[in-house]
Amino acid sequence: MYAFPWTDRGACVPPAHPSDTFEDLEDGDTRHLALAFKSIQGMDVGINSWIQFNADAKELYALPLEKHVGRYGFILEATDSEGKMGMDTVKIHVQQPREGRNYNHRFTAVFMPEKKYDFEFTHALDWQIKVVEKVARLYGDRDTENINVRSISTNPHKVTWTNTTLTNPRSTLCPTDELEAVAEVVVSGDHGMTREIQEAFEPEFLLKRVHVHYMGHCEVLRPSKPAAPRPPVSSPGKSCTPKCSWVMRCWGL
Repeated sequence: MYAFPWTDRGACVPPAHPSDTFEDLEDGDTRHLALAFKSIQGMDVGINSWIQFNADAKELYALPLEKHVGRYGFILEATDSEGKMGMDTVKIHVQQPREGRNYNHRFTAVFMPEKKYDFEFTHALDWQIKVVEKVARLYGDRDTENINVRSISTNPHKVTWTNTTLTNPRSTLCPTDELEAVAEVVVSGDHGMTREIQEAFEPEFLLKRVHVHYMGHCEVLRPSKPAAPRPPVSSPGKSCTPKCSWVMRCWGL
């Protein structure tokens, strides 16, 4: 048996499987065996599960939300070239992040998946992680570590997230300037959203609207209205690209 701690941060980074979990005299270690990831009852986890297993890469990937905080058990089955099978138990502990009670904002984006890209997503988790990765790249991040997904759903397709770099559990002050600068990357004024976030969701998703909600110590800030897409701005003097680029460099988002 082996165990993984996993923080409820909407993180998509998979923990590595030890290559010596299984050993076979003829085929070798875990990397050379066929693996299957199942529930503790021995059933498939299902296409809508928050955790999945990539059999080719032999790695777990997941998007644990607040509702998934807790301890879980799974079974990892290994089969060699002769059809002989072995199994081991995988323990997952999803923990609430330390800053979870101090969030001062959340962004919500409503979008529509483009049908022609459906074939790219085997599981619901696949398109969900793709959305989170797009949000992270919008801020120039190489991974999703700074994005805490509060919720993600269908009918309509909607994702709500918090940027954890703007949450300090030891402070009672609102990082007003930093928060508004980050919001400007997403929302432009009260009636539109930036071209940056529209293009970040393309081509797999068509962004419909975005909303910023301030809370906690930042509740006094004026919330933006739900923003609908704007047509491209033709005048170079009105483009937000220089400001948005500066924000991403300045705050490391």
